[in-house]
Amino acid sequence: MRITINQQCKTPYFRQITNQIKAMILKGEVPGGTMLPSERVMAELCHVHRNTVIKAYHELKADGFITSSQGKGYMTVYRQQEEMCVPEPVNWNCLIRSQVQDMETTYDLLFSRSYQNTSISFAGGMIAPEIYERKAMNSIQRLLAQRAEDQPLLVDAYRYTHHQGMVELRNQLALFFQGKGISIGAGQIQVVSDSNQAIDFLVEMLLKNGDVVFVEEPTSPDLYRTLQLKNIKVLTVPTDSDGILVSAVESMIQKHHPKIICVHSGYQDPSGVSTTLERRKELLELCYRYGIPILEGDDSSELYYNGEQPVSYLALDRGNAVIHVYSFDLTFTPGVRLACVLGPRQVIDNMSKIVAMRLTCFDSLSQMVLYQCLKNGIYDEALRKMRDLYRRKRDLMYEQLQPLFEMGATCRLPEGGVFLWIRLPDDTVRIDKVRKFAEKRGVLFVPGFLFFPYGTGGEQFIRLNFSFASEEQILEGIPLLIEAVKEAMEE
Repeated sequence: MRITINQQCKTPYFRQITNQIKAMILKGEVPGGTMLPSERVMAELCHVHRNTVIKAYHELKADGFITSSQGKGYMTVYRQQEEMCVPEPVNWNCLIRSQVQDMETTYDLLFSRSYQNTSISFAGGMIAPEIYERKAMNSIQRLLAQRAEDQPLLVDAYRYTHHQGMVELRNQLALFFQGKGISIGAGQIQVVSDSNQAIDFLVEMLLKNGDVVFVEEPTSPDLYRTLQLKNIKVLTVPTDSDGILVSAVESMIQKHHPKIICVHSGYQDPSGVSTTLERRKELLELCYRYGIPILEGDDSSELYYNGEQPVSYLALDRGNAVIHVYSFDLTFTPGVRLACVLGPRQVIDNMSKIVAMRLTCFDSLSQMVLYQCLKNGIYDEALRKMRDLYRRKRDLMYEQLQPLFEMGATCRLPEGGVFLWIRLPDDTVRIDKVRKFAEKRGVLFVPGFLFFPYGTGGEQFIRLNFSFASEEQILEGIPLLIEAVKEAMEE
């Protein structure tokens, strides 16, 4: 079977393949029951991507010219197809988008293994399980259940809630953010399940295919993968020890015309860097000049160990240019997933339309639990405990890493957050080898290349989380990790 691709023709490649195979079948040049080349072989013969062949074969199946069966491949048929009893399974490879099938999943697998208690995990960014005492959380839920029984019209933790979030919770959140220098009302707050969901809704509302978005580099895989799945072009802005390099942003704006600039409000994942106040003000002025909004993510600004809490872009904003996504992932009890979006009233009103269409309402029980913890001071008390505990864990992990530093590794002690960002001592050592040897010893970490959207950096970095593991696990696991690095260097 000879297929010729005319690269000068405006007809798509898959359509050229489809038309030529149809013609061969109709002319009788390819008899019924002929096995077609596999998707991969046909792609090589035509010098096209495999997805192009998949699309062509899918068209031929839809038109009744070929059929397929698992384990056999694709076979030509004639009009007698109706008389045949050959089952035709769904070709899921053709239906599932290639961006999803090709997605890097190492980050997700490491995170899911972090809470399975089969290893010492420095991989996941998670809250220490001992912060929120189970007894206290159980008492809150019993209280809510009792109130729901006694006063069902006033307090019912099991009722439907407003699609923007429970008004009691939004009022309490407004008071909480006022303490952070953010003057905002309940009408400017949208409750969501987590920051990823918030990004998903905001992208749907504000962006379209092909739009350009700037993100800091390194950056969280959760952010750039969400953008890429929506066919948004992600461009990275370099950072240094003082945060995002604002000096590089203006020339990039003039060249690429981004729709949004995404920044981290607290201590950036994975580097632990917090952008200086001076640079935050400079970036805001730049955005005012070019009319570009800032999307600010915050999951760690409360976790500061030296000095003062970082001032958010939203608190500095005087031009209605900032959308602030505040996540409770790192600061509230595990198992209760909540976040909120703060922004101009027009943004929140229109985002609420999408939420109403997609979800109707959110988990009311989780909202009531968070409301009680904010109102009764439990959340603030937990933050104080977290800062004390995490500062101790951070210092302990950093101290245990001294032998690695003596070998030439480097790490800037972060002033907040939950991660250490470590450059390994030897540029020739392969991170996959270190990871293999570490997992053999029962230790998990996240390789640095996952935080670079285009894989152009981070090959010599690893990210270690110090919030989730116990102090005993840190004392046990860090020496094992160092052993793994040594083994990889020797090999």
